[in-house]
Amino acid sequence: MSHEETLSLKLRNLHETIQEYAIKSGRDPSAIHLMCVSKKATSSEIMQAIQSGETLFGENYAQDAIPKIQTIQQEIQHLSPPPKKTKFHFIGHLQQNKVKKIIPAFHRVDSVDSVQLANVISTTVDSLFNVDLCKTIPYPYPILLEIKTSKDTSKYGIAPQEVPSIIESILPMKHLQIEGFMTMATFTDQESEIRRCFSLLRSTKEEVESKFRIPFPVLSMGMTNDYPYAIQEGSTLLRIGSAIFGGSYEINP
Repeated sequence: MSHEETLSLKLRNLHETIQEYAIKSGRDPSAIHLMCVSKKATSSEIMQAIQSGETLFGENYAQDAIPKIQTIQQEIQHLSPPPKKTKFHFIGHLQQNKVKKIIPAFHRVDSVDSVQLANVISTTVDSLFNVDLCKTIPYPYPILLEIKTSKDTSKYGIAPQEVPSIIESILPMKHLQIEGFMTMATFTDQESEIRRCFSLLRSTKEEVESKFRIPFPVLSMGMTNDYPYAIQEGSTLLRIGSAIFGGSYEINP
C-alpha cells in the first residue's frame, strides 16, 4: 500500500471512529468537526489529506507553517476538480511580534490567551484592511480564547474564572469575533482528570453564554490521545495529528 493510500485509509478510519463515538454519546456526528494538526506533516502529506477531502488544518509554528501554506495554496490551483476551500488555523502559543506574519496566512487564531494579544490582532487586522488585503482574510477576524483547564504548569491559557472579564474587554474590539474556546487536557491516563478539564471548558462556555447572551459555538478540545472523552464531554472540534500523520500515540478507550 502506498503512502497516499495509507494516509487516506487513516483518515477514513478516523472519521468512522469519531462517528461511532458520537453515536455512542448520543450526539449528532455532523456537529463534530476534524482539524488535521499538520505541524509535523510535509506540504505533500497535507496535499494528500486535501485530496482525501480534508479542509481544516492546524499549525503551531509560524516559521515552519507559512512556507508550507504558500506552497499548498499554489498547488491547490492546479487540482481538478478544485477542492473545497482549505483553511489553516493557528493553534500554537502566539507571540505578539509574530502576529503580522500570522494573520494573512491563517483563517483563525485558536490560541488567544490575553487581552493584549487580542488587541494586537485587532490592530493588525485593521491595518491589513487599510492596505486592501480584505479579500484574503475573514472579517471580523475570528478567534478562540485558550482556557487553561489543565494542572500542567507548562500550559498557557486564561484561568476559567477570568474568562468573563476577558470577554468584556475583547467584545468592543470591532475587528474581532470570539467564536468559542480551546483547551488542552492534563497529559495523563486518568479518565477523571481528562474529563474534568473538558467538562470545565464546557461549563465555562455555558456560563458566559448565559451572562453575555451571545453564542460561542466552538469547543475545541480533544487530541489523538483523548478525543473519545472530548466527544463525550461536548467537543465540536477535535485537533488530531499523530493518528493521521504518524507519531507515537495511544488512544484512550
